[in-house]
Amino acid sequence: MNSVSTVELNGFHVSLVPFGDQHITETYVGWLNDQEMSKIILSAETTTTLEECRAYAESLILSNENHFFAMIANDTKEHIGNFRLGPHDKHNDRIQLGMMIGNKSYWGRGIGSEVVSLGLNFAFEILNVHKVFLDVREDNLGAIRIYEKNNFFHEGVLKEHVKKNNRFYDLVLMSAINPGLN
Repeated sequence: MNSVSTVELNGFHVSLVPFGDQHITETYVGWLNDQEMSKIILSAETTTTLEECRAYAESLILSNENHFFAMIANDTKEHIGNFRLGPHDKHNDRIQLGMMIGNKSYWGRGIGSEVVSLGLNFAFEILNVHKVFLDVREDNLGAIRIYEKNNFFHEGVLKEHVKKNNRFYDLVLMSAINPGLN
């Protein structure tokens, strides 16, 4: 499989490496099937199979519009989550951001903020996009704080936009504008 991204992004605590077959594991599937993770990740269900995980990962890896990375902890060299920029809308000069820290022992340690910072630098300095945007469920306050720390602003709220666990949730829309292009 070939990924659009062949770049490795290195931070102090974590590195983002191009996602590959070696990252499609039962551990990854376990993150998606985790009850707590399912509550905060919009796409996560609690019935994901290894085959479904592989098909999803391969679609991103083979896409020319996505940059899909595995998060690797610098201290243990362990795969702890995933990061995606894409699809890249070249006409409107914007790209969507998504991330998941699957290994919960890395939650609350500043990893998410570092990953978002690495991703924004890549989007703004290498891809030279004008805007990075995302959506996040209203109750994922940890993620919202991470994005705010990285200069994302609130663009709006889609009321009762996502149904999860038999309840409707608001979806918070957030963006960051390339400071070098203003």
